[in-house]
Amino acid sequence: IEPISKDEMCKFQALKDLVFKEYADYSLQKLYNFNELLIDTIHQLQFKQMAIQELIAHRLDNITPKETTN
Repeated sequence: IEPISKDEMCKFQALKDLVFKEYADYSLQKLYNFNELLIDTIHQLQFKQMAIQELIAHRLDNITPKETTN
C-alpha cells in the first residue's frame, strides 16, 4: 500500500476544515450530507486500494525467475 502523499494530506485537512465550517450547526440534513460525503470518500479510497493491489498482483505475475547456470 502506497503511503499518503503530502498533497493528499493537505486535501484531507482542507476537507476537514470545510466540514468543521459547513457542518458546525449539526443540522440533521447536513449530517446526512456529511455521511454521504464520507461514504463517497471511503469508496474512492477503496477503489484506489483495489487498483493498486491489482497492479501489484499483475506485476508479480509477470516476474520470471532468473535462470542460473552453474
